[in-house]
Amino acid sequence: MAKHLVTLKDTSSHEVLEFLDAAELHGNKIKAVSTTATLGSGDGGARRGKRTSISGRPSSGGAQNTVSYEARQLKCLFIKLME
Repeated sequence: MAKHLVTLKDTSSHEVLEFLDAAELHGNKIKAVSTTATLGSGDGGARRGKRTSISGRPSSGGAQNTVSYEARQLKCLFIKLME
């Protein structure tokens, strides 16, 4: 397996973090749920899609379906990747 490395300038990293901070601040009333269509095997077409959050977890309702929550999760992941 090959290892892929991506390098970012410090200014780019700071801009990403600032963007995620702004998304967290202003996204508390914005829902972050997408509906994806799943193809059924044998039913000849798409069935009703399941609802997932932007980060791919199943939607459970509540405060976890907001842009603020997703921004916090992405910021945490981004900081771990920066280390």
